[in-house]
Amino acid sequence: MNKSNVIFDEVEHIYHLNGKQLKGITSTLIPHAIGQKYADVPEHILAEKAKYGKLVHSEIEAYLQGFEPSEPTPEFLAFKNWILEEDLGFEFAEFIVTDSENFATPIDGIDVYRNIYDWKTTAVLDKESISWQLSICAYFSELMGNKVNKLYAVHLRGNECTLHEIERKQNSEVQRLIECYLNNEPYVSTLVLTNDEALQTIYDAEIMLIQLENEVKKYKEYKEKALSLLEKQMQDAGVKTFETERLKVTRVLPSETITFDAKALLADMPELAEKYNKTSVRKGYLKLTIKK
Repeated sequence: MNKSNVIFDEVEHIYHLNGKQLKGITSTLIPHAIGQKYADVPEHILAEKAKYGKLVHSEIEAYLQGFEPSEPTPEFLAFKNWILEEDLGFEFAEFIVTDSENFATPIDGIDVYRNIYDWKTTAVLDKESISWQLSICAYFSELMGNKVNKLYAVHLRGNECTLHEIERKQNSEVQRLIECYLNNEPYVSTLVLTNDEALQTIYDAEIMLIQLENEVKKYKEYKEKALSLLEKQMQDAGVKTFETERLKVTRVLPSETITFDAKALLADMPELAEKYNKTSVRKGYLKLTIKK
């Protein structure tokens, strides 16, 4: 494998090549292709998850270089069991690839067959984002004269480790994305989906939405429980406002409000209610049913 001369500053998370600073792709090219993910998620939650994901990555990198973590995470143990069971041989970890002009990024793992891998610890496996990430990595690696075979994502969640083959974007699309980004132009895909590809895309998107909705529901439950406890404590202490450096909580006292009961009016005075009925046309749509 041909290696680049890129120097990566882990503290500042900056790439340098021959005195020139290069950009990473996770905050530039990938958002330009698919938009900014998790824009509504609080920064401290994203930072906490990113920190844990980085820990798992560092454990795997050390292991592939011959070292074992003293206090392994469940995700690392799942990864270790997986590669031992599959008898996989990895030659490179955190292998940096670049276009030698503007961008550089690491490939999490490369096996002896020149398949490239990305380790993911997210709750939801965003295959579209990973497809762009690994496709760009493959394109850069080939620019450096290296062969690339297949693209894979390894999804690590607790004690579970699952392997997913990832579809590669065409080099022409990667090149166009880079041009659009550098020229500050929006990127719109020119790829035409077949029926099978469209159905698979719809299925993957629906599964992702379901998983995200479950995650949102879980965090809402956490929030409601914490709010309920805090409200009781403020009520018992006679406190109306509570502040920290990052949050202000104000207890709003119970109050009465008047609403219009249209259902009761319809039951009591159907003739009058009928005078105010309004007919509208509902747009047709495709109903999706995920089969178990």
